[in-house]
Amino acid sequence: MGDELKIILAIAGPLIGAILTTFKDEIINFFSTRKYKALKGNWDCTWTEVASGVAPRVINDIVEIKRINGRIVSGTGTTQGIGSWHFKGEISDNTTITLTYKFDKSKIVDNSGSIILKLGSNPTKTLEGVWSQYKHPDLKGGTTEWTKI
Repeated sequence: MGDELKIILAIAGPLIGAILTTFKDEIINFFSTRKYKALKGNWDCTWTEVASGVAPRVINDIVEIKRINGRIVSGTGTTQGIGSWHFKGEISDNTTITLTYKFDKSKIVDNSGSIILKLGSNPTKTLEGVWSQYKHPDLKGGTTEWTKI
């Protein structure tokens, strides 16, 4: 029985190694998706625009994280009076979410930007970070706070 076990292990070991190597990304995505799935859903967002010499301007909107595939995140947002926008990005090293966004055919805002969110102590309930966007000739930015609805 000892020799049979050695033969089985000699055959199965490289086969299992090849399968794990071939499907490594899929396996990582499977477990990462499960880990971050609580981030999916609707978030109430507050954006505070910080500009030199001007009082901070606060904008509120709703963001929906629609899809998480491994560490890849995507969704949409709606800003009242401005329009809808979509975003995509990546969860990096369990510490941040880096997103890029672009407004959809808005007459007021024809721009795109980026958001960096910190995964703090309770990232399934609150997120905080910074944002920046460009609309010729201005570069704007500030802070953001997201609360799960």
